Amino acid sequence: MIDRSDYHPYHEDMYYKIVVLKNEETLFCAMEKDVVNFVEERYLKMIEPMVLQEMQEFDPELQKRTKFHFLNPWMPLADSDEYVIGTEMVKSVANMADPIKKQYQMSVSKLINIKVNHRHEVEKQNENKLIESKVMDFLRQESITGTVRIVDEE
Repeated sequence: MIDRSDYHPYHEDMYYKIVVLKNEETLFCAMEKDVVNFVEERYLKMIEPMVLQEMQEFDPELQKRTKFHFLNPWMPLADSDEYVIGTEMVKSVANMADPIKKQYQMSVSKLINIKVNHRHEVEKQNENKLIESKVMDFLRQESITGTVRIVDEE
């Protein structure tokens, strides 16, 4: 996984694209390179691809179902920020309209914050496990000699 803790989705050098796949799936993504004619390309490298999902909810005040849309990661269980797909899978590529681009950027910002926070939590847990392991090794070693010394470091 690429370390994107310093990546900001509002980066001016990024190109924000809507990619329609031949299976009719529509992806929203950033690209480091502008794709003018995807037919001439052999592959597309997408950064943080998102898919538009629809949800329905019953509104008791209106007494009807309302639809709303939101962006979710394309492959939520994958441990990757970049995806490369062959252009033979692509039906069409277009630039994002500004309102969609802003929504995409906001969704990616939230996703990156979640990933960074999770990474820090995992690092902290690993650090705690390492300390615990060292303490247990020390106690095992001391128990072999038959004495346990408790040292107060304060």
